[in-house]
Amino acid sequence: MAGTTTSGALSAAKSAFDANDMKAAKAQLEWVLAHGNDEQKNVAAIRLAGVLLDEKAYDAALKALSGATLPQFKSSVEDRKGDILAAQNKMEEARNAYKAALESADKNNPGRQLIQLKLESIGGTVPEVKA
Repeated sequence: MAGTTTSGALSAAKSAFDANDMKAAKAQLEWVLAHGNDEQKNVAAIRLAGVLLDEKAYDAALKALSGATLPQFKSSVEDRKGDILAAQNKMEEARNAYKAALESADKNNPGRQLIQLKLESIGGTVPEVKA
């Protein structure tokens, strides 16, 4: 992908995903993982885990998430991990991941409500918000 920028590759991956071209999306995301800065690599890892989840490649999806280590992405990583674990019917682990996602999410994050719904849908209880 000579001449490709990492932000361009992330955009191309989204376009490929939207067009249901998972092979191209994975190739773009893997390129970002190899060439991007830390923030871009974290975004690519989370998105790649989503593509792999759709393909039911659960172990590979969890492995992809292991590369996303920046603290500002913890909530997104734990949320995606919960999705993967729930798909594997590992409900206790999924509940723990969703709880970790809620605990690390900004209190004003509009995505919190979706995480709460996912947690409750698999029999979890939303933890009290700390003041």
